[in-house]
Amino acid sequence: MKLESTTASQAETADQVSLDGRVAELAGESAGPTRNVYVVDEDEQFRASIVSMLAARPGVVVRGFRSARAFMEQAHELEGGIVILDDEAHPTGAADVMQVLAPCDHQFLFVVVSAHSTIKGAVRAMKAGAFEFLEKPCGSDTLISTLEPGMVRFERNRRVAIARIRASEALARLSPRELEVLKGLIDGCSSKQIAQELSLSPRTIEIHRAKLMNKLGVGSMSEALRLAFTAGLLRRV
Repeated sequence: MKLESTTASQAETADQVSLDGRVAELAGESAGPTRNVYVVDEDEQFRASIVSMLAARPGVVVRGFRSARAFMEQAHELEGGIVILDDEAHPTGAADVMQVLAPCDHQFLFVVVSAHSTIKGAVRAMKAGAFEFLEKPCGSDTLISTLEPGMVRFERNRRVAIARIRASEALARLSPRELEVLKGLIDGCSSKQIAQELSLSPRTIEIHRAKLMNKLGVGSMSEALRLAFTAGLLRRV
């Protein structure tokens, strides 16, 4: 199926489009939230055709970028979403773009496309974190069938990232001593064992335990431990 072309200016502006209603169904939520798709491709006709193909689908904002450099310069100011990235849009390939943007990897989900694909290039892109690698030209059915589960994955990643941030913010309220006590509990130690390790009394450990639970806003140690694991405490302490 040949995609219709639009003007370059249309490709560079944010147009309201939506994916198939199955995206909302798979994500377990209504089609209300706005979703973002960024098309990064030097091929003006291809970039514009994607916007045109999605134009009849309300609910998604699409924005085009003429080069990977232009996208990278604005990436940290953009809302999260799916990035359709041409492997040739950057001199050294899409993988390097994804590596540069790794600090905000939860913010974007990459679908890499290429008119000169090779197995080596596809493997490199997938290892760098691409959700999918497609050969150009991409038919509308192929693109939609890729974006649908991509949106579901992005929403899941976004929720996980938000939970991690909130958990980290909660743990930041703890004192260094309370963090030590929490780590001891994560390691499966009893209050008596933690007290011996920290040269404190078991009663003092119980006080720290009560304080950390209060600061974290949890009603049980299982909730506190779940919060710690969500924040990745074991990787930081």
